Amino acid sequence: MEQTQSSCFSVLKDNVAYKVIQASNTIPSKGKNKIEPISADKDTAASSQDDLAKELDEFVLYLTQELYDALPDKFKPQVVDESNEAQLPTKTDAESLSAPPTFRDSLITYSLVNNEDSVDDMFHSILIAYTEELSSLAEDARRANLPPAAGWKSTRTDLCEICGRDVPLTYHHLIPRSTHDKVLKRKWHPPEMLNVVAWLCRPCHSAVHKSAPNEVLAQHYYSVELLMQRESMQRWADYASRQRWGVRRG
Repeated sequence: MEQTQSSCFSVLKDNVAYKVIQASNTIPSKGKNKIEPISADKDTAASSQDDLAKELDEFVLYLTQELYDALPDKFKPQVVDESNEAQLPTKTDAESLSAPPTFRDSLITYSLVNNEDSVDDMFHSILIAYTEELSSLAEDARRANLPPAAGWKSTRTDLCEICGRDVPLTYHHLIPRSTHDKVLKRKWHPPEMLNVVAWLCRPCHSAVHKSAPNEVLAQHYYSVELLMQRESMQRWADYASRQRWGVRRG
């Protein structure tokens, strides 16, 4: 049970991290009620990159712990696979909750939201993404029992194509499946491109889908190289590459 709880905590932490990273180009300084900007000087920034990354991770861990401890048990399932997919929390469940006071105060104190009204928007956005990722994990477990589609096995990589970690991988349709009919109708891409996949870890796979709507991904970001031109993905990849897989710290 501890391992599963740790897994759920890590999933939540990834979603908190994504929102914090995208909310600001700054890093919260430990022990201070302000956020200090990263130096624009390249040499200074390079020399302190590890310290900045550590501070970011500590801050994300702190926020995640505040949020995780306040969540109902339904949001901390003992099992996440196809056997209990129907019992996993939903978007409606997420929208029914209110942000914990300490989490709310932290977002405001560190200027991660523009005003108090924005706190619930960010809180619900994190929780909805968390519930969607739990569902994706259940789907991954179901797919793991199926044979790979023809040709995909030959493209499989050893490392995640975004963060470069040697971790369990999922396949991401570079042209999302939900857009295939429109892609063909509007002739955005030839049919042979529809089933081209990238091999990504689950956190990076989810980050891709958070970065842009599926139609935008299909039209403009249909390769790993194009995805990595997005600043949001560059910032996410830098964070994810430093995370140890399956380890809950703190």
